[in-house]
Amino acid sequence: MPHFCVSCIPEGIIDNPRDSLFSYGRGENHRTYYFSNFSPQFGASFKNATLELMAREICKGDSFCLFDIAATGRIEIGMATMQGVKMVNTIEEMTKPSMLEHSKSF
Repeated sequence: MPHFCVSCIPEGIIDNPRDSLFSYGRGENHRTYYFSNFSPQFGASFKNATLELMAREICKGDSFCLFDIAATGRIEIGMATMQGVKMVNTIEEMTKPSMLEHSKSF
């Protein structure tokens, strides 16, 4: 279990388990899952060069696809993400309002 420093709690971190929105098992609370050195991943960061090459070839610059492969290590997840993005883009394109021009025909 990581060392927990009560005086090191950043502002905004729940200090009273009764204020948490989550339920915890016996003997657990928010401190059980708080890691002060955790830093979320905001971009595609690969630890495996081969996986990165494969991902870049498959994703063709799609940042969502690259991120998901980097985060999960699974090509099929990135491919599914890329397919989802394509579907959303198609739906957006199909549902764009169109402007009709009125032509005078006398």
